[in-house]
Amino acid sequence: MCYNKSMNNFTPLSIAILSMLIIASLYLIPGVFALFYHYASGKYSAKKVGDLSIFFILGAETLPALILIMINSIIYALSFMNLDLKNNIFLWTTVGLLFALGIAFFCFYFRRGNGTRLFITRKTASNFEKKASLVKTNSDAFVLGLTSGIPELIFTFPLYLIVFTEITRYYIISISCSFIFILFIFLTITPLFFVYTYFKIGNNLANYLRKRASNKTFFRFFVLILYFILALLIIFFRIIV
Repeated sequence: MCYNKSMNNFTPLSIAILSMLIIASLYLIPGVFALFYHYASGKYSAKKVGDLSIFFILGAETLPALILIMINSIIYALSFMNLDLKNNIFLWTTVGLLFALGIAFFCFYFRRGNGTRLFITRKTASNFEKKASLVKTNSDAFVLGLTSGIPELIFTFPLYLIVFTEITRYYIISISCSFIFILFIFLTITPLFFVYTYFKIGNNLANYLRKRASNKTFFRFFVLILYFILALLIIFFRIIV
């Protein structure tokens, strides 16, 4: 059983859940998926669109898995340098970064004006739309899903690092703990299943974009508050306690 009786089980899990909610709330990957589904449904049969959607989702799941593996490798390499990720300097740096990311998200994640144009460059947005319209094979869909989350790493990579250090801090790496990471990865891409269902019940891209635009203000405040709560959890349960 991978449990450390001397520590509160709920703190690392709470931090992981908050991080998952932030990642799942971001707009880019679901937006790219919506574009892909819109173009694919106009060219292919429902069965092929379903198959392509599965591979897109698999690609979207692969990115966080690769990030967690990379973080594990980096931390393992740094362990030989006696790097202590539990010291107050690292923790206060993490807190400051979370506050900064929350403010940056609120101010810059969406471009000014109507609609839900994101912080990515116009060239990047055009490239995603072009690639979404040209998906023909399962490998195309997989690569598109894999790459669609890369621009958002500026907002998400610190969260993956926090989740990894929190879970491995109080849990021994085992099959059970691997299940926690798998569950975390799956939950971060659940919005893709909602988008898929949203289109399957008869909605179109225009409906989807209007719905996103109407929820933009809520999500700006929602994610900002989640970043701040995450920072406060680290202050109260990792630094002060």
